[in-house]
Amino acid sequence: MEENMAPRIGTVERDRALALLNEHQAAGRIDYREFDLRSQKIASAVTQADLDIVFADLPAPASARRNPWLLAAAALGIVCVVLIGAVVVLVTQKSPTPAGRAAAPATAVAPSPSVATSAAGLPSAPQSGTATSVSKTATTPTSGALSDVSTDAVQYLMDFKTLSGGKYSDLDTGPSKVSGTSYSRSVMLDPYYKELAFVEYDLGRKFTRLDGVIGVRDDSTPSDIAMQFQIYADGTLLTDVTVKLGATVPIHLEFDKPLRLRLQVTDISGGDCVGVFGDLRATR
Repeated sequence: MEENMAPRIGTVERDRALALLNEHQAAGRIDYREFDLRSQKIASAVTQADLDIVFADLPAPASARRNPWLLAAAALGIVCVVLIGAVVVLVTQKSPTPAGRAAAPATAVAPSPSVATSAAGLPSAPQSGTATSVSKTATTPTSGALSDVSTDAVQYLMDFKTLSGGKYSDLDTGPSKVSGTSYSRSVMLDPYYKELAFVEYDLGRKFTRLDGVIGVRDDSTPSDIAMQFQIYADGTLLTDVTVKLGATVPIHLEFDKPLRLRLQVTDISGGDCVGVFGDLRATR
């Protein structure tokens, strides 16, 4: 093997490139059509040079331009807070208990049910017991599965009813795994050999945005299989991208409250494959 041969990249590098491309699209540097074209190039990239070409005319991401002095100051502040906390703990432990007075047992009091709220902002059910530990963690998914909770403003496509006669070939919904990541609320289409499959939904002219990921389900064969994904709104093509097994492409589409939405996949390689619209959701 020649020593100057460019090293090959893998799924991790392609996923990072897709996340960076999504950042440029959200900043308005590229439109949705150009996003789809560059996503295809990322999905088919073999070396780092292939990825560099995609970003040749785009600026470096904001995360790469952070001021190192600000980061150092923030780190110093965290160290100071930790040291102060340690001193307070030591002083508290050494404080003597007043003579003739028993130390009061420590009791953890549960929050009042009237003010406790769930993650969705709604009052939660009263909790039993005398001691309760409450922990709230905000998480922002990157390439992992999205939340399972649907609200009035956000609804998952798998929860919509399909139109009468608005599907062709096998349709399934629920958990699915793409590129090693599980998506619990997916729409899956299984086309016949080298044919297309589609499903249509009635959005009722209530939604303005569509988000999720697309990819080939991990149990599809053969290993070099690829599928074409298309999304239509009232007959207008919004997305047309080819995705290989092992790759994912994020979907972020904005539209003017369409009536009909059509999801379509085509088996362009020939094999036993399933196209997945992972955690696809519509926002009002």
